[in-house]
Amino acid sequence: MPKLDRSEEFHDEITRLFRLYFIANQRWLKYGYKQSAIDARSALMQISKLSYKRQKLILSWRREYDTELRMYQEYLETGIKPSDLPEQNEDK
Repeated sequence: MPKLDRSEEFHDEITRLFRLYFIANQRWLKYGYKQSAIDARSALMQISKLSYKRQKLILSWRREYDTELRMYQEYLETGIKPSDLPEQNEDK
């Protein structure tokens, strides 16, 4: 089964931002600092943007995986590797 290379860059950044959000939120709740509320909202906004990018990345991984899985299943059924098939000309 093929293994896809998966970068954790977005995941790590989301985790880091959540920690910042958590600290700022705790300060805001405990002390009522205005700057802490601003920092918490800022972190949430950045998390939202990165979450959207991460969703798109995960979806692209899933599509790649589905394609490779389909090719692998065809290979198991036919015994013919995709690399053994003649290339098709799409200009027709």
